[in-house]
Amino acid sequence: MLTNEECIMSNPVTPLNPEQTAAAEKNSSRHNYIQRVLQAVDMLGDALADQPNDMTISTSEGIAALKDKGFTGFQARVVCHVLGWIQHNHDARAAAGDYWRAESAIHEINESGIIHAEPQTKTD
Repeated sequence: MLTNEECIMSNPVTPLNPEQTAAAEKNSSRHNYIQRVLQAVDMLGDALADQPNDMTISTSEGIAALKDKGFTGFQARVVCHVLGWIQHNHDARAAAGDYWRAESAIHEINESGIIHAEPQTKTD
């Protein structure tokens, strides 16, 4: 059995395989209005924490737990452990949801024609 210190120092984030990622993305696509508002508030929190990307706090913490050393990595692992009590592997699942939302936005923008439009010639 792990001691409290070993538990906190171990990494609680397990990267998702492609099938798990697809399932988590599909789940994100079915979120209702309240869940989407909560995600937006979560993303606002990440922006207020001066994180550079439009991700949820959970995704940012999961990335930090995997990549960062020292206090930042330690703090991220603590947050991920706490979130893991609420939902197993929450951070990786949140990352899949963030990825799905980004892909959906890219698709909708590209399909709209609002960017990458052909230059219009001016006719007098």
